[in-house]
Amino acid sequence: MTAVAENIIDAPSELEVEVQELIDHTTAYARAVVAGEIVTGELVRLACERHLRDLETAAERNLWFKVEAAEATIAFFPEYLSHTKGRWAGQPFNLEPWEQFCIGSVFGWKRLYSKCPACGSWEAAASEGQIWCHNCHPVEEIYNEPAETKWLRRFRTSYKEVARKNGKTEVAAGVSLRMLAFDDEYGAEVYTAATKADQARIPFNAARTMARMSPDLAKILNIGTHSIYDPDMGGIMKPISSDASYQDGLNPSEVNIDELHAHKTRNLIDVLETAVGAREQPLIDITTTAGNNQDTVCWDYHRYAENVLRGVFEDAGLFVYIASLDEGDKWTDPANYIKANPNLGVSVDMQNLLDEAEKAKNSPSRQDAFKQKKLNIWVQSADRWLDVDAWKKLAKPRAEKDLAGQAYCFGFDAAETVDFTAAVFLFEPDEDAGRKYPYLVPKFWLPEGALERRRDKRIRDQIKTWAREGWLTLTDGDVIDWDEVKLAVLEEAERFGAGIMPYDPYKAKQMAQAAQKVGIDAMLFRQGDVTMNEPCEEFERRILAGEIEHDGNPVLTWMIGNMVKKTGATGLIKPDRKKSTEKIDGGVGAIMALGAWMLEDDDEFYPDDYELMRVGNE
Repeated sequence: MTAVAENIIDAPSELEVEVQELIDHTTAYARAVVAGEIVTGELVRLACERHLRDLETAAERNLWFKVEAAEATIAFFPEYLSHTKGRWAGQPFNLEPWEQFCIGSVFGWKRLYSKCPACGSWEAAASEGQIWCHNCHPVEEIYNEPAETKWLRRFRTSYKEVARKNGKTEVAAGVSLRMLAFDDEYGAEVYTAATKADQARIPFNAARTMARMSPDLAKILNIGTHSIYDPDMGGIMKPISSDASYQDGLNPSEVNIDELHAHKTRNLIDVLETAVGAREQPLIDITTTAGNNQDTVCWDYHRYAENVLRGVFEDAGLFVYIASLDEGDKWTDPANYIKANPNLGVSVDMQNLLDEAEKAKNSPSRQDAFKQKKLNIWVQSADRWLDVDAWKKLAKPRAEKDLAGQAYCFGFDAAETVDFTAAVFLFEPDEDAGRKYPYLVPKFWLPEGALERRRDKRIRDQIKTWAREGWLTLTDGDVIDWDEVKLAVLEEAERFGAGIMPYDPYKAKQMAQAAQKVGIDAMLFRQGDVTMNEPCEEFERRILAGEIEHDGNPVLTWMIGNMVKKTGATGLIKPDRKKSTEKIDGGVGAIMALGAWMLEDDDEFYPDDYELMRVGNE
């Protein structure tokens, strides 16, 4: 079957959608949202800002937004598809503006890819047309000249999280039909996937009904009860569930994953993510509503996607659209309902929401269900503590050679022998050196074996990228080699001239003793609420007031965004490791360093509560 969306101008055919007037609906929506003309939550606004920002930097990043491809796919829906339910049944499937933004982004954005001369895999082109092949060199920074290059779809995964009844399942079904018949993919394999067979059939049945109602699609596709077949190109669509026994033989070109929050394990999605690697430009299309369990693959996706929108992670291959209320919004205020329901007034009825909200107000047992399903709020989840967007604005990169010998202290935190070790150096304000506020430079170490054991491949790849860029050091082995790390930390301390090391004795006695031997005062700094409260409050205040700066290390930014605070019975606060969504060692180290500096001239608080350790005598 000839492609509809990819080359509408260069290779027209009778099946292609004619775009009479080329209007960039994708960018129009993004601009309207950013201008405040369309009411959305913060995360949708960030997605739109990302699109506009990418348009400005596309050329230097080997990206290209092909408006023709975006518009052709948007036009595909009303040209070939009809609504199948309710009062719109039989009418052309005209996409709503937010749906146009999602579809236009996924099919309009292109990225320059290069073919590895060694293994033949396609990888995103690096600077100057070179290629860094993940398949051949998973850690080392080795570049090759590519065998060839081509423009392929940028987004390989689309993550859309919207409240129920906003039509996301039907849109995803339409995407699957487009991927089956009009993607110019020989032997396309399109799967609608879910935990159970019945759930997997929901998007499949929607696609099946739309195909049957379309005169054009009915002519070119064999539409069966359990599969849809494209005889010209040999493509097939069918449902698949996690309890199926034939998953390992799949070679999908597109996977439509419905209600990811219902997946209790990573098993199915891991199989599917691995299987799509054989295709040049596959698509994993995820549509879901918020869940109620942090220990799920959906929560991993949500947090990762949110970090991409906030710029904590750089992932050019992931499209994100999360429609939800903002932190602090009242769930009882109808003015906020549009944020989670972009189809409000179309497929979502306001009176129905008001009626259900009223029932939820009078029945605490119904409140979580209403928040989750109707307002797309993750229930039973911990909120971010620190404002990561404000934190990012405080990055002031400085050459480390200009900081030599000037550090006041470094906070040392080692959560586990099998995970991150952090040393966060604090430099005092110094007008002569151009430092108006305390300045932080973190250093991180992580065993390579611990990295490979991480369940989330996206986080693994991000950490490997940070390692290649020099933001952290990967050490050999499965656990921390304390001799190696102690030596590295002390070398950094000597280079920066740090004289004090606040530490928690629970897991850092070896480091404290080593520091004391080379003349560094090891400050006993227990991580209890009494000790941590004042530094935590001051750290948060300085971030919001813009009175602390840092070198922009993305590992520390990630950890700052992961932090959740624990408030004790007396109102004192400290970081909560158990409820924090991911690692926070760098954030804890930064707070300890700030606490040590705060106590420099505090005769009432120091050294009674914070003791200087002497070797062999704690």
